[in-house]
Amino acid sequence: MSKTTTKFSPEVRERAVRLVLDNEAQHPSRWQAIMSIAAKIGCTPQTLNDWVKKAEVDSGRRAGIPTDMAEKMKALERENRELRQANEILRKASAYFAMADTRPPVEVMVSFIDAHRDAHGVEPICSVLPIAPSTYYDHLAKRADPTRQSDRARRDEALRPEILRVFEENWRVYGVRKVWRQLGREGFDIARCTVARLMKGMGVQGIIRGKPHRTTIPDKKAPCPLDKVNRQFRVPAPNMLWGRPLWRHWSEPNGRRLHLCRHLERLRLRRVRHRCLCPQDCGLARQHFRPCRVRARCLGAGRA
Repeated sequence: MSKTTTKFSPEVRERAVRLVLDNEAQHPSRWQAIMSIAAKIGCTPQTLNDWVKKAEVDSGRRAGIPTDMAEKMKALERENRELRQANEILRKASAYFAMADTRPPVEVMVSFIDAHRDAHGVEPICSVLPIAPSTYYDHLAKRADPTRQSDRARRDEALRPEILRVFEENWRVYGVRKVWRQLGREGFDIARCTVARLMKGMGVQGIIRGKPHRTTIPDKKAPCPLDKVNRQFRVPAPNMLWGRPLWRHWSEPNGRRLHLCRHLERLRLRRVRHRCLCPQDCGLARQHFRPCRVRARCLGAGRA
């Protein structure tokens, strides 16, 4: 049988305390007054005694911590506890996602939550990581019931063992193209981009001729350029904040080289696009902007 607790409104509590303090002189002791009034209200004498003590502390008649101060301390303790927990989660996440420069994949964050949910809980971890609790529970439901997965996910689960089998049977030298063609010869209707995506996800790579490609690895310990304006782009007057023009180059289908000149003046971004085929084309841009504000570079003059 469950134990139920009767809830009393603040008005009833205040009235009961006032009755005890006013009728205390009519009884041999305070406890006798508390027992008499508690029977009329319907609460236990111990509960009414606690109300009286708390009222005396709040009014300053008894030494102790007032109710409002106790609530503030409790809120501060709860906030400090949540901050310590968030810092601990961030410390573990920074070590877990050390090589991730962008948002980690959902599968990686789900595995992180699985590893630390017993220590911190799901909701506190999701409040720190960029993932919703519903997303995590949805992944758990799909993991328990594969029929809830999408058609693509179920097909990927069936194709991964086949791709790995072809890769292992051919001495681990086949790349995306040869694995894709071998699966086609075996009767699998699969796109090459799907083979490339699944092989990349499994960390499978074929042998290439020559030396492997090594990309530049940034040094995070190197000092970054300073922010000269401290992210404050508002100025009280013109000609106080200038930006350096940025040039971008690309090609059109007909082979023409285009130049994009960005000039930042008075916090207004102006884009000037012109074709670098002859000096006359550069003059078209100068008709709308002053020559000092346009940096026209005439490359390939005279080419068809």
